[in-house]
Amino acid sequence: MRKVVVYEHISLDGIIQAPGGTDEDNSGGFVHGGWSASHSDEVLGSLLRQQMKKPFDLLLGRKTFEIWESYWPQHDDVWPEVNTATKYIVSSTRTFSEWQPSMFLIRDISEEVTKIKQQQGPDLHVWGSGNLIQTLFEHDLVDVLWLMIYPITLGAGKRLFADGTIPAAFKLTESHVTSKSVIVVSYERSGVIGGSWFRCFEALQRENAAQQSLQPTRSAAEAGVGVFEAIGSWDWWVSMISEIIQST
Repeated sequence: MRKVVVYEHISLDGIIQAPGGTDEDNSGGFVHGGWSASHSDEVLGSLLRQQMKKPFDLLLGRKTFEIWESYWPQHDDVWPEVNTATKYIVSSTRTFSEWQPSMFLIRDISEEVTKIKQQQGPDLHVWGSGNLIQTLFEHDLVDVLWLMIYPITLGAGKRLFADGTIPAAFKLTESHVTSKSVIVVSYERSGVIGGSWFRCFEALQRENAAQQSLQPTRSAAEAGVGVFEAIGSWDWWVSMISEIIQST
């Protein structure tokens, strides 16, 4: 299955708006456009080039697509792969672009992206596209976060983890620190929140409920003692650990 890989320049306080230029996105009165520029160095450039050279198709929101649509066809010598990649664009207002190959997604976005992920082809790279990312988060369609974390705070602006964010666990698969203190990390989706100790707590809650249902007339304090008696039982620990193993 194809993966959805989200690439973002992000501040310490989670802002992803207009990292590349002063006129990139001034919506909401944002005045800090171009905030990433002073932190570029050879390490970050090399890491970015490695990602840009990978096989990929693009999944973009309309606003990001229109910025790229007017720029990259004239800069094929810099990034030829972006011009040959298939561009999937989420838009309710457009259905065609001369920048080919491109395909506009106008119906149920989560369903459309799910279908595309199941097709043969390279991974789907998402750049910018803050509104689209919320939809992808909401429907658990993001497989990888490739983040460039800058040592600045911006206070206000469009955030990566906004309204669409759901509880989700990720694992670190790559990390680098540049000479300008930018932290570059890659996180892959790795299941639900919590892990073993969280499931231990859930098992404890279930045991507590069972104790109370069996003896409803017991006081809360007495029920609590019953729970800790259960925790001390070797059989209880064996059953709990077996449950954790089976669920992983």
